[in-house]
Amino acid sequence: MNRDSHTISNLFVDGLRLYSDDLMACHDKALPKGRSEDALRMLNYMKDTLRLDLTPNHYAAVIRVACAEQKWTSAANIFRIQMKDFAGYVPMDVHGEALELGLYAVAKSIQREVTSSNRPNSDVSEELFDVARTLAIVSPMDLDGCEFFVCLYF
Repeated sequence: MNRDSHTISNLFVDGLRLYSDDLMACHDKALPKGRSEDALRMLNYMKDTLRLDLTPNHYAAVIRVACAEQKWTSAANIFRIQMKDFAGYVPMDVHGEALELGLYAVAKSIQREVTSSNRPNSDVSEELFDVARTLAIVSPMDLDGCEFFVCLYF
């Protein structure tokens, strides 16, 4: 990746962040509609057309827009796509906005599904634990031991 691509990528992050800041500022007013779809189109354009490297900051900005519009399923799906795209190659900041908003969106999305389908509430914690487990880098050889330890601990 050359210097120009890096600059363009950073400009897109700034633009996406500004796009979501406007939404976060108008929590008492009527929210403009369709911004999350626009942000997702912009993310796909960067990835597919411009072939720019996406970072957790790009995803965080798009997830933030979807959360501001309370589109929890969309935000959760974007978070899950991010996890698949990076697949352990790009470390995520554990205190970063992408992780916090992403896990919150996943929890809200699962909670809505549970509420609408009369599934038990324990499904929320189980599915959220599965998402968190995919974020952790654990050797496949140690995975069974980890699950056993977690079951004993909780």
